[in-house]
Amino acid sequence: LKAAAARFKAAGEAFAARAAAAKNPSARAELFRKAADCHRKAGDPTAALAAIDRITAEAGLPPDATAGAWLEKGEILLAGHLYTEAETALQKAMDAPGPTAAAARLKLGLAQVEQARGRLRAAATDADRKAADGQLRLAQGLLAQVADSLGDQPAERDARQTARFELGKLLLGRGSIPD
Repeated sequence: LKAAAARFKAAGEAFAARAAAAKNPSARAELFRKAADCHRKAGDPTAALAAIDRITAEAGLPPDATAGAWLEKGEILLAGHLYTEAETALQKAMDAPGPTAAAARLKLGLAQVEQARGRLRAAATDADRKAADGQLRLAQGLLAQVADSLGDQPAERDARQTARFELGKLLLGRGSIPD
């Protein structure tokens, strides 16, 4: 396992070095994305975030490339339970046009559900329960937006299907299925 992590780390460093030398911004972004993927597989989210940050800072990239980087950054931050930072990254992915927005909205909705459920388990007062319930309503709204979306790209269809499933689970759990 350590040997595999070391190989992924070395590959990530090699991709990052190639990316730094690349002249074309799109090629540079793709190489940094590969570097980030290798660093994630090596178990080094800090290096993965550094590579993703190079993409988000790159001028002249198509919006879908930048949105994909923001989505990936959000996913890395969610995995590290850094919800506030993840929400910021996912909001930036949602602001871009294209299929990435649906995936980012789905990720944010699911993160809100996870956080709200944790808050409900730890709730000591009515105010805590109301705050968690408000967060669940926000998550429900995000999931409903994705579930009701009309995009026909494969990523949008996948996000819509997952959102419908997760929204159904949420509504069943809350005992509030609309007509």
